[in-house]
Amino acid sequence: MREKFWAMYENIKYSERYFFYYREQAWRRDRYIKIFLCIASLSSVTSLALWHKAPFIWTIITVVAQVLSAIAYLIPYSEQVTALNNLLPEMDQLLHRIDYDWDRINILQALSDEEINTLVLKYNAEFTNLENRFTQGIQFAPSKSCVKKAQEDCEKYKFSRFGITQTDYLEETLRNAR
Repeated sequence: MREKFWAMYENIKYSERYFFYYREQAWRRDRYIKIFLCIASLSSVTSLALWHKAPFIWTIITVVAQVLSAIAYLIPYSEQVTALNNLLPEMDQLLHRIDYDWDRINILQALSDEEINTLVLKYNAEFTNLENRFTQGIQFAPSKSCVKKAQEDCEKYKFSRFGITQTDYLEETLRNAR
């Protein structure tokens, strides 16, 4: 049961870090789009005076700005940022409770397998409910860079929290339990 709890803990921690980096990425992309639209809008007035010097460049800028303006409501970055701004604090609280119970399981060895299983079910359900409540209907495209950063953060967290890698930690914990 300890392995099951650890796997759940690790999965939720990874998801929290992934969503954290995804929010940062979506925020930057949303900001870039808004800045580009603002600059294009402001430069369109200037372009009237300079149209004859570089008509092709101004045409491209104008067309791209018009297309972005037309489809901006289809680009989910703002919705993603809002959803993740609400989800991440809730996930942080959930992780604090999970961490507390992991210490009860690992250090105090105060919980039976049945109690651990009940906690795993409870925390998995709570995590699923949080995701559904805050991200319902919002698409999150896979991001390799967010995956990589989340994995690195999880390893750093495990090392800073437990002083060894996760694999070593789990193997040592299981050896001590026998």
